[in-house]
Amino acid sequence: YCQEVAKEKPLKVFIVETDRISRELVKALSNEAGLQVELLNYREKIGFAKDVSLELSNYNCSLSGILGLGLKDTEESLYLLPLEIKKKNDILKRNKERFKIYSLGLAAFLVFTLGVFKSMDNKNLYLKKMKAELNSISSEGRALEDMEKRLYLVENRLRHRLPILDIIRELYQSAPADVTFSSLNYEEDKQIILRGTSSQLNSVFTLVSALEKSPVFGKFGVKVRYATKKRGSVSEKADFEIACLKEG
Repeated sequence: YCQEVAKEKPLKVFIVETDRISRELVKALSNEAGLQVELLNYREKIGFAKDVSLELSNYNCSLSGILGLGLKDTEESLYLLPLEIKKKNDILKRNKERFKIYSLGLAAFLVFTLGVFKSMDNKNLYLKKMKAELNSISSEGRALEDMEKRLYLVENRLRHRLPILDIIRELYQSAPADVTFSSLNYEEDKQIILRGTSSQLNSVFTLVSALEKSPVFGKFGVKVRYATKKRGSVSEKADFEIACLKEG
């Protein structure tokens, strides 16, 4: 300690135990190291009863060590161990901290992995159950099999960015009352061809203007290919064809 930390001898050393080893340590420090040593008896200073003091002396433990458990970490200036031992203790302490961190990380990883595997097992069981139910439905008859195909077709249609149901709803909301549609040709979000009749030509252009402003047809270029009047048995009607072409 004198060589590594203080560079000089301590003025006085206090030993807080009174057992045989402590007394021998006092002699060694006084005679061999030339240090001034004082032996303190904590049991007398604390004032233990004789029976308690006798009971404590029967245990192979240090009273100062027990009292030290309630103290904070020793400051560096009071930590009298050799520098090499202190470094080893620091390395050991850091290794313990790393081990705790690694252990917690490994435990968290194992819990997460088990959760993933459990979720995958549940999904596999669910898929197997669904396949079994589909096989059971398929075996019941051709009618149910056709229904399954229709549902699959509807599901694929709904996945498109512009569902046909949105187109029909927008046409219903935008079309004037005297406009009647005879056909609707929708080609996979590329173009929409509308054909129909109207009692007035102005209604056709009103419809085009409304479609251009709608959120569904706004990304299309809406144009009238033709709009011609025809005289019927009762009144005149205008046949029209409107093309909605995807822009860009």
